Amino acid sequence: MGGNDYTFHPSAVGVVTNIGTITQTTVNNLNRLYNEAHGSIVNDAIDSAAFQVAVWEIVYDTPVGLSLTDGNFFSTGPSAVTSIATGWLNNLSNYSADGYTVSAWTSPGQQDVILFTAVPEPATYSLVLLALGLIGIQAHAPRKLRRTK
Repeated sequence: MGGNDYTFHPSAVGVVTNIGTITQTTVNNLNRLYNEAHGSIVNDAIDSAAFQVAVWEIVYDTPVGLSLTDGNFFSTGPSAVTSIATGWLNNLSNYSADGYTVSAWTSPGQQDVILFTAVPEPATYSLVLLALGLIGIQAHAPRKLRRTK
């Protein structure tokens, strides 16, 4: 993916879709969905399909009153997929909106791709800086002379 066909957007906020522009509220809802669903979508085809349906609902419908039964995007089945997606959508406000950067690859006339990238915790940066500092100290520390008997 990439090249001349797709354009990368480091933030999905402001990305124009065929029905409007992605807002911060939409990105927050995508974050909430991913925080709740990401553990189950990798190895389960039904959860994976439900996640995709929920993403489409969030991106292509209004952030208020998300519903798979009406609006710009709706889904009529299979019921196993729609019931899981509906459960996630109905409970979005209970999930955290933090932890991921939501970016996008877009291409006119092609399926857009939404990317979730974990945002490192501040402690991660501290550990990296500490490790680099220790490596620097070790590299520049004078070598002790070996004692010979």
